[in-house]
Amino acid sequence: MSFRDSFKRTKAKWKKHLCIGDGDISPPASAPSSRPNSVPPPESTNVSSGFPAPAQNDAAKSNLGPPTITNIPSKSPGAWTGVRALLTTLESNAGAFPPLASAISGLLVCIDVFERSSKEHKEYEQLRLRLQAILTDLADHNLTSRPMGPLMTKSVQRLYSDIEAEADNVKNIQDRTSGRQLVDALAGLNDITECYRRIDDHLKRLMLNANLAVLDAMREQAVEARLAKMSPSMSATYNSAESADVQRRSCTAGTREPQIKSLLEWARAPGAGRTYWMNGMAGTGKTTITHSVCTELDKTFQLGASFFCSRTIPECKQVKYIIPSIAYQLARFSHGFRDELAQALESDPDACSRASNIQYQNLIARPLEAVQAYLPTKFIVVIDAVDECENDNAVGQILDLLLSSPDKLPVRYLVSSRPEPEIHHRMVIRAGGRL
Repeated sequence: MSFRDSFKRTKAKWKKHLCIGDGDISPPASAPSSRPNSVPPPESTNVSSGFPAPAQNDAAKSNLGPPTITNIPSKSPGAWTGVRALLTTLESNAGAFPPLASAISGLLVCIDVFERSSKEHKEYEQLRLRLQAILTDLADHNLTSRPMGPLMTKSVQRLYSDIEAEADNVKNIQDRTSGRQLVDALAGLNDITECYRRIDDHLKRLMLNANLAVLDAMREQAVEARLAKMSPSMSATYNSAESADVQRRSCTAGTREPQIKSLLEWARAPGAGRTYWMNGMAGTGKTTITHSVCTELDKTFQLGASFFCSRTIPECKQVKYIIPSIAYQLARFSHGFRDELAQALESDPDACSRASNIQYQNLIARPLEAVQAYLPTKFIVVIDAVDECENDNAVGQILDLLLSSPDKLPVRYLVSSRPEPEIHHRMVIRAGGRL
């Protein structure tokens, strides 16, 4: 079953359970944050980030708010019993996959808070009905009692991590507001509501991933054959076997910490720009910094793909390998992207030999747009030492494609290079609106 067919079959169910329109799959607006919208460049230590990411309104627009649900049943002391029972059942079946078990345990803590809050706020009753509908679907899908197989991609693991983080937020808010004055306590409940809405969004994304049918053996073999035909440069991944040969490694512990911290803050800030350019002269440690950032992002399932250019490895210095290699890694990052990419390759088996702008649209932009509802709201693609590629004009074309990608796509790009004139010129032109 194709991605589009699977998605169409689930629309009616979502409209029934969540009371939303066909266009309301985007995540709900996040709670106001005190974090800055842009991250300043790393302090000068022979590496400069010429154009840090300013504030962007990158969050997907949505009209999701609490749905209008009529005939809300009267509240009773046991109104949340059904939700708690569903979570308990899911928790008992999730032992084979610790992230899911931990996330569900966190939600059980949330339920205790919501139940107490619902006695004073009618909105929580509506939220309870939405949560119960989603958990019922999860239980019916038997998601926790079967092998996860290809569904357990890093993008799905990231969704589990996000649920755990929001559950921790609820507990922290509960601890802070305990014993405070009524006004402060109500403010805490508003924060809890926002946490719930984000949990609700993560659960919906998780369900969309679960609704992807596992490919049968013959189709699986055909898909893998198409992906292999892309001829990705596996040597260019940050942790490839060739890394030792070209001395590609992370920073020594305790060094370059301000630069690494700045880049990670940009990667995780909700309103940061789409592209971060780290530039510096040769020998200033750009690659070791980028490698360290990749390692940290990989630990938290935020690294979608990496391409480390190198003059010493043939397939790492040719621009034509960059887009196919990124697309191949994104197919490993997300099962939904993989399904959409396979369809693109089926429609055009020679897609990887097309011009770079056609490659980008068919292998990255369109598949990402088609599956953005399945993906975490932000993940990173890293391209290091782009100045080491052979063709300056081709490098410029790749940068133009990355910097002109639509804001609605959930991907961000970290690019590092020396400040070569061709690269610097393009970055300066784009700086006002893109970096």
